[in-house]
Amino acid sequence: MCKTRIEKAAKSVDGVTEADWNKDTKMIEVSFDAAETKIQKVHEAIANVGHDTELVKADDETYANLPSCCHYDRLTYDTSTSSESVHDRHAGHMH
Repeated sequence: MCKTRIEKAAKSVDGVTEADWNKDTKMIEVSFDAAETKIQKVHEAIANVGHDTELVKADDETYANLPSCCHYDRLTYDTSTSSESVHDRHAGHMH
């Protein structure tokens, strides 16, 4: 469920052509057209469906509404860094 939700969120961003979330590394590889979107939009889309990224924290209520098997340890993270990769903060059981 988590993999599908995260990839679908990333692919919903205009300009994103591919998204592949790896449950083992908790990272997503995204291919996108930089003329059509910014990586920040991908972070925001993933956070909007309940998954924290290194740049955007999901809304607490949205996170709480995830199926219990998709809950993860929500870590404190530094949002001052910039990166072209999106890290999901999942821990524990993954789908």
